[in-house]
Amino acid sequence: MLLLANEKYIDREQAIDSSDNTRQAYFPCGYWDETLQSILSRWLNHTHHPNPKAAIQEILGTSGISTLNALPSHLDRLISVLPVGHSYNADQLIDQHTPLPFFTPFYPVERVHQLREDMKGGEGLKAYLRSGITSGCIRLPNFLRFCPICAIEDKERDGERYWHRLHQLPGVMVCLDHLVHLENSTVRTQSRRIRYELISAEEAIQVAVPRSLDLSSFSHQCLIKIASDANWLLNHPGLLPGLESIHNRYLLLLIDRGFANHKGNVRTTQLLEAFQNHYSDEFLRSLQSDLKGSGNWLLRLVRPPKHSQQPLHHLLLIHFLGHTAESFFQLSDELHPFGTGPWPCLNPVCIYYKQLRLKDYELKYDKTHGGRLTATFKCECGFTYSRMGPDSSTEDQFRVGKIKAWGHVWEELLKKLWEDSTVTLQEMATRLGADSQAVKYQAARLDLVYPRPGKTSKQIRKTTAPRPQLEEAVVSTKFAQYRDEWLAILAENPDAGRSDLSEKHRRVHSWLSFYDQEWLRSHLPPLKRRKPLSAFIDWQQRDADIAAAVRASAEKLRNTPGKPQKLTKTAIGSDSGYLALIQKQLDRLPLTAGVLSVVIETTEEFAIRQIDWAADHFRQKGIQPKHWQIVRHANLKPYIAEMAQVKTAITTVLTSFELIHSMEVEKC
Repeated sequence: MLLLANEKYIDREQAIDSSDNTRQAYFPCGYWDETLQSILSRWLNHTHHPNPKAAIQEILGTSGISTLNALPSHLDRLISVLPVGHSYNADQLIDQHTPLPFFTPFYPVERVHQLREDMKGGEGLKAYLRSGITSGCIRLPNFLRFCPICAIEDKERDGERYWHRLHQLPGVMVCLDHLVHLENSTVRTQSRRIRYELISAEEAIQVAVPRSLDLSSFSHQCLIKIASDANWLLNHPGLLPGLESIHNRYLLLLIDRGFANHKGNVRTTQLLEAFQNHYSDEFLRSLQSDLKGSGNWLLRLVRPPKHSQQPLHHLLLIHFLGHTAESFFQLSDELHPFGTGPWPCLNPVCIYYKQLRLKDYELKYDKTHGGRLTATFKCECGFTYSRMGPDSSTEDQFRVGKIKAWGHVWEELLKKLWEDSTVTLQEMATRLGADSQAVKYQAARLDLVYPRPGKTSKQIRKTTAPRPQLEEAVVSTKFAQYRDEWLAILAENPDAGRSDLSEKHRRVHSWLSFYDQEWLRSHLPPLKRRKPLSAFIDWQQRDADIAAAVRASAEKLRNTPGKPQKLTKTAIGSDSGYLALIQKQLDRLPLTAGVLSVVIETTEEFAIRQIDWAADHFRQKGIQPKHWQIVRHANLKPYIAEMAQVKTAITTVLTSFELIHSMEVEKC
C-alpha cells in the first residue's frame, strides 16, 4: 500500500526543502483504493487554497486535468513537489491510485510501458487516446459513483469520505463489500468545471438509501463477479500476459468445451448461441455490451488478436467459460493438441515398445495437408515417427502416421536377420513390424549383401534383382514373335498414340519394354504435340467491359438511399464483381483505372456528400440545424470538419437554412 490509511496527513508544518521552492509543506495520505483525483481534492479542501486552478497548476505544472478521472498525467512533476521525506514514486501512484491496472492485462505489453511513460510525463491526453478508452463501445461512467454504506464507514473511520477507485470502473455497478448498488453523485466525470476544479467526496456525496442486491438473481450474481474480478485486477498491477497468451487461453477453453478445434477454428454459431443463452440481451445492454450492434465484440475476442479489447468484455467471456480472472490467468497458455505426455516409443523391436518414455516432440503445421498440426516423436533407439493431430482420444497416441527413421536398433536387427538364411522375408517383416517391401527397401539402403543366402534368394531376385537375361536358345524366337506382333498392332492402329497402345496392348508392350527396350523405343508412333490453347483474353475488350461496370456501380452506390457510402476502390470493385481483377490486374486495365480515378471520392468529397445528406434529413424534419448538429449527423471527425472545402460546405448549408427561415418569417 502506498500510503497508510491510519496515518492521515504528513505534518503540515514540515519544513520546505530550501533547494526547491516549489515543494509543498503538506500533502494528505491516500486511503486504500482511493483515486488520485480524490487525494488532490482532499488536499485542496485541507489547505483552503483561495485559487484551486492556481493550486493545481502549482502541483501538477498544468491546470488542464480533463483526463484525471481516467489516466492522470504529470505524475513525475507531482512527486517532485511532495513534502520532504515522502516515500512515493510515480509507479506506486499509478498502481495504487489510478485505474490503469484494470486495463493493462488486456493491452499489448509495449503499449502498457508507453502508457506509464505518458502518465509520468505531461502526455495525459496522449495516454488517454492511446489507451483506447474513448474508442470503445463501453463509456466511462458519466458521474463519480459511491456506495452509501462505504461513505458512512469512511466518515466514521477516517473522518472524511473519499472516491473509491473500484467504484469508478466501467462495468462495476455494485459495491463488493456491502452487496448494494452504487449510486451516482452530483459530480460529472466530464465537464468544464472538473477541468479546473476538483470536488471532493466530502462535498459531493449526499445521503442515500442503500439498494440491496437480490442474491438469487443471476444478473446480480454476474455483477458481483465482475466487481470481484475488477478488484482482483486492480490489486495485481504487474499482470502483463500479452494478447497472444490471452488468446491461447481462450482457445484452450473453447476447445475443451467443444467450441473450437486445435487449428484455431472457432465454431462461432454454436458459441454465439450458447453465450446469448447464458447472458440475457437486457443484461448485456445494461453493460453496453450488446452483441447485436455494428461490431460483434465476442467474435473479435476469440479470433487471433489484432487490437486490444475492453476489459469488461474479457471478464464476461472469462465468466462464461467457467473461470474467474484469477483462475484464468493461472492457466497455462501452451496448446497441447497431442496431450501432455510422456509419449510412447512405437518401435516394435525396442525394449521400450509402447512405454511412455518420450518427453517432448516437434510440432509444426503441415502445409501439404491443409495446415494440420503434425507432431514428430523420436526415441533414444533412433526410431522417429510423426502423426497428424490433434489427438481425439488416448488411443491416438499409439498411432503411427509416418515413419521418418527406423533407428539404429531396428537396423541392427535387420542386418542380423538378413544374414540368417533360415528366416524368410515374411518372417523377417513380421519380426520387424514392417511390410516386406519396406524391409527390402531398407536392406538396399543399407547396402546389405544380395542375394540373400538360402530359400529367400529367389523371392528377392524376383523383386529387387537386376533384369534377368533370357537363354540364347529362346532369344531369337521370342524377340521375333513380340516384334512382329507389335508391328502388326502399329499397322492396325496408324492414328493411335503411345498411351493408347500401351494401355490396350499391355502384354506386348510390357514384354518389349522389359527385354527389348531399345527396339521398342525406335518403333513407337511419333509423339503427338498438344495443340496450342486457343483461349485468349482480349484485355482491351475486358477493360472496356469492366470500366462500364465500374462506372455503373459508382453511380448505383452514389444514388443508393440512406446513409452515404464512400466510393472507394474496394466498395466499387465488390459491387461490380471485379474486385480481384481491379486489385491484381489494374495495370492491364487503363480505361478502368481512368474511370476509378474519376469516381473514387476523396475525404473532402465524401464529407460534402455526407453534409448534403444530413441537410436533407433536417429539411424533411423541418428543423433548422446548428453547426454541431450538421457535423454530428454527418458523422464527421473533428479534423475533417476543419478542412477548408468541408467548412465551406457546412457554411453554405447553414446559410441556405437561414435564408429559408428568414423568408418564412417575412411571410408570417
